[in-house]
Amino acid sequence: IPLFRKAFSVKGAMKSAKIYASALGVFDLFMNGSRVGQTEADGTVRYDELKPGWTDYRKEINYMTYDVTSLVREGSNVIGAQVSNGWWGGAIAHGVYGTPSLGFIAKLRIEYEDGRVENVVTGTDWTCSTSGPVIYGDIYNGETYDARRESNWSAPEYDASAWIPCMENTDFNGKITAFTGQPVRIREFLRRTPQTITVYEGIQPGGTTYGTIHVVRSLEGTAPLSLKAGETALFDMGQNMVGWIRFTARGASGTKLRVKFGEMLNDNGAAERANDGPGGSLYTYNLRTAGATLNYTMKGTEKGETFQPSTTFFGFRYCEVTTSSDVEITALTGEVVGSDIEESATFLTSHRDVNQLYSNILWGQRGNFLSIPTDCPQRDERLGWLGDRATGAYGEAFIFNNAQLYNKWLQDIEDSMSPEGSISDVSPNYWTIYADDVTWPSAFFYVADMLYRQFGDDSAIRAHYPAMKRWMAHMEEATMKDYIMTKDQYGDWCMPPESQELIHSKDPARKTDGAILSTTVYYDLLNKMIGFARICGQDADISGYESLAAKIKAAYNAKFFNKETAEYGNNTVTANILSLRLGLVPEGYEGKVFSNIVKKTEEDFNGHVSTGVLGIQHLMRGLTEYGRVDMAYKILTNETYPSWGYMIKNGATTIWELW
Repeated sequence: IPLFRKAFSVKGAMKSAKIYASALGVFDLFMNGSRVGQTEADGTVRYDELKPGWTDYRKEINYMTYDVTSLVREGSNVIGAQVSNGWWGGAIAHGVYGTPSLGFIAKLRIEYEDGRVENVVTGTDWTCSTSGPVIYGDIYNGETYDARRESNWSAPEYDASAWIPCMENTDFNGKITAFTGQPVRIREFLRRTPQTITVYEGIQPGGTTYGTIHVVRSLEGTAPLSLKAGETALFDMGQNMVGWIRFTARGASGTKLRVKFGEMLNDNGAAERANDGPGGSLYTYNLRTAGATLNYTMKGTEKGETFQPSTTFFGFRYCEVTTSSDVEITALTGEVVGSDIEESATFLTSHRDVNQLYSNILWGQRGNFLSIPTDCPQRDERLGWLGDRATGAYGEAFIFNNAQLYNKWLQDIEDSMSPEGSISDVSPNYWTIYADDVTWPSAFFYVADMLYRQFGDDSAIRAHYPAMKRWMAHMEEATMKDYIMTKDQYGDWCMPPESQELIHSKDPARKTDGAILSTTVYYDLLNKMIGFARICGQDADISGYESLAAKIKAAYNAKFFNKETAEYGNNTVTANILSLRLGLVPEGYEGKVFSNIVKKTEEDFNGHVSTGVLGIQHLMRGLTEYGRVDMAYKILTNETYPSWGYMIKNGATTIWELW
């Protein structure tokens, strides 16, 4: 991992100093041996992590701004930066940018009391080195850190004579724009200490072995832990979370600690069990190719040494520690890391499981607000899937003040659009998926609408209206036939399968016709565009959208609606509820269609969840709107499969992806 350094002098009384910095990769910034952070109104300093965050590097990167007046002094000074892969390179980039080189760019603006202004900018007069303690840093795979290589390398007195001149990085040709999102930070109020510590031996740790493990001892809480070579310590934080651990340990110089992270335990029994430990080794199969490992080599100090990573993050409840020789771990804390988004609501009921469900929702959403809204925080994915937010954006905004995050992400979506006007199902588009379906790209419109409805902010609608208009026209040309949208990529995703052993349903009666999904949502987006056009003063567009919507509604009902039975398609709950709530049901048939929704949910699903992600938000709201809040409540509070209560009964502390 490269370090960058520039020595400079301040000559005269200084009024202010500000630095503007960015990186190809993620960077940490230092000034005269101190880490640079944001000074809050109360004088405390908070540090931004994994900055400058994630954008589509083919189009733009963001720069961060910091007031460093208190860190710059008259005489000799040094600016320093550490840069790691982040989202620019490494495994998560999936080769999108080839084999890019890491880079750093900055300008320090010094204003003197006498009115002089001096700029210190990056260039080939800077020097660099790979002699720092971070050997390797990767979002999927983790971090390797050798504390024996630590030094005060960003201090003026440091001998940097062995460092080499920097070269110009020409890999990036986009815009460098001011950061407007919500920075990634440690969320101090969410820190977790282990509930239990279990020490075992007998199997290779961190794998998928199902053999018996031998528990040596179990501890409660955060008691100091002496760990021998050949033993494995499993720390249970009691909560699935996103971030990393911070630990303090004592051991001999050269001692190697390995920490692996996971969300679950293997179902292997425990022999010679002490007290009541978890009785399972760490389960990592679901991480797929993500290494999710910290490797730390100790420098060996009598007082102990403290460490937390800076180049990666993990989704975990459990961490598993092994050591090459005897070590004492005196403290270990789970630190929650994510976009610094304020919670704007609280929620409490008299129902224990509903309260736990709300907690699970909070932790699940927190864990997927990290620079962009992501799909998961643990495996080799962690991407900006649009479909998740087409379903969830409106609900999230009741709980979180996340407008800045979403305004920033909408720009990422537009940046990832193809020249033809297709929206990537993943943005930034690290997986190249231009499927020309409707349901996943609809997030571009729904998020902008959410910002307007929930925050009174129409700036996203105004900024992205031309791109939205371009996509609507592209889809009409590319996938519409006889006023029916013909393409769908994902179906009603995560529809509960008829058997818990299945990931997706194999029963055709449970699957909603993709043309129904695409056409109903496209119709809804046309109506959104009518409102957007009024906001943007594009009244000339309105009649075209109104005319097309009317033709789609007529063609849709002619093709899919059975007036005798009041059923859409093969009568799935999703087909009926989307048609009802998105305004496609012919006048006078609304009650009959709703009766089919209720009947299907009661009879075929025994009052349980009867839709996938596209239908569920409309099902719960539709049941409430049409007078069956009792059924919505039953679905909410069920404890048997498939239900949120079933997840809770099986130990979930966040929301599972699958039922």
